[in-house]
Amino acid sequence: NSVIQTLIPTIYWSAVAVGLTLFTRKKMRDTYEEPLHRLADATQQVAEGDFSVYVPTIHTADRLDYLDVMILDFNKMVAELGSIETMRTDFIANVSHEIKTPLGVIRGFSENMKENPGTKKREYYLDQIIRQTEEVDSLVKEMITTSKAADWKQVKIGDVLISVRSVIEDEMDRLEVQTEEKRLNVTLRCEDDWMLPADRKLLEQAFFAILSNAVSYNREEGRIRIVLKKGICTIENTGDNIPP
Repeated sequence: NSVIQTLIPTIYWSAVAVGLTLFTRKKMRDTYEEPLHRLADATQQVAEGDFSVYVPTIHTADRLDYLDVMILDFNKMVAELGSIETMRTDFIANVSHEIKTPLGVIRGFSENMKENPGTKKREYYLDQIIRQTEEVDSLVKEMITTSKAADWKQVKIGDVLISVRSVIEDEMDRLEVQTEEKRLNVTLRCEDDWMLPADRKLLEQAFFAILSNAVSYNREEGRIRIVLKKGICTIENTGDNIPP
């Protein structure tokens, strides 16, 4: 009858409309709402200092839409922030260590002069103290310069040839007080003078870190053997081996 003929199409199209509405709602939730919620949660985590956040894209690389591009840019931004935070932390730790080193040398030479006021090496000790004081001043200036730098990733290495042997000899001079206290026997054998295009200050910091460990982690009356041969520097001591 006419009522059934009217009711059936109405129910059918109503069901179609409800189905389309539910389908559209689900697609909107899956495609936009949930990714935006994940992006908002990730943004909150970054604001709290967590730079390990990663938000996955919605589509594969060959089907990216504008929201995927936004997510990729967000992930790139977080990675850059994490990199800057790591560099900042490393920078503070390195500078703290580098300032501690010359201060320790100054203290060592000062105590040696106090205990031996008439020592023949007085002028030498004073020269070393002045040199280390200048080193601290240089480090402070470097801190100020680096903190103002626009890009911490740019590190320019000098193109002047530096004698590795002279750097090692200078750094061992800085450690003279410590080596004498432990009565260490230090030998340097150079089969060739390795000339390296480098920044002398950075090279000094690298060698001092290794040589100071060779002194600190050595036994009393031990030995430190340094060999320069064919572009390779070998530094050995008689301390305990590093555990595996």
